[in-house]
Amino acid sequence: MSASSLPLLPLLPVLPGRRPAAGVSRLATRHGAPPAAVRGIRDAIDAHSSEPLCSLPS
Repeated sequence: MSASSLPLLPLLPVLPGRRPAAGVSRLATRHGAPPAAVRGIRDAIDAHSSEPLCSLPS
């Protein structure tokens, strides 16, 4: 199964201190993605999750 054949995953809210990749990995696994694809998805999200997605009001 290639990444292009996976169903589009919904956007998930990212709470401070949480790893956004964890929820996406669970969803991808639940939808039948092979382990290597799940690792690739998780690594790609982790690589970009250090960048702020938005500014939260203080």
